[in-house]
Amino acid sequence: MRTEQIDIPGRLDIEIVGPDLLNEHRIISYVVLELKILRSYRSGDRVTAVSPSEIVTWVGDGVDQAYSYRLARGSLESALCCFDMRKTFSGRTCFDHVADKAASLDVRLEVWHLFASTKAYREHQVSEALRRT
Repeated sequence: MRTEQIDIPGRLDIEIVGPDLLNEHRIISYVVLELKILRSYRSGDRVTAVSPSEIVTWVGDGVDQAYSYRLARGSLESALCCFDMRKTFSGRTCFDHVADKAASLDVRLEVWHLFASTKAYREHQVSEALRRT
């Protein structure tokens, strides 16, 4: 695994490399992973809200980055991995505006919610279960 590499298209987050199963003397790039954190607020000197349009831009840029890094590295696959820290988890809807583009570019899309506490996680599980009934 290689992390945070500078390349012509930008800074690659993670590249998974390993031996070529057909040629043990050759290392190949299996997948590049572009990571994005989706958040409601920016931290720093002043806490400010992140607008929904910024999230849309970040996700769109992530698809472009994953695709470009895959081409630059000659990787077999690429993925945009989003870690959603926003208070309200929207699931895969954060990809609605890029799903067709990502499919055309063969960029896999994944999202996980990062909960602020175990209590928030339990509350989410309960609400999801009630929503399905």
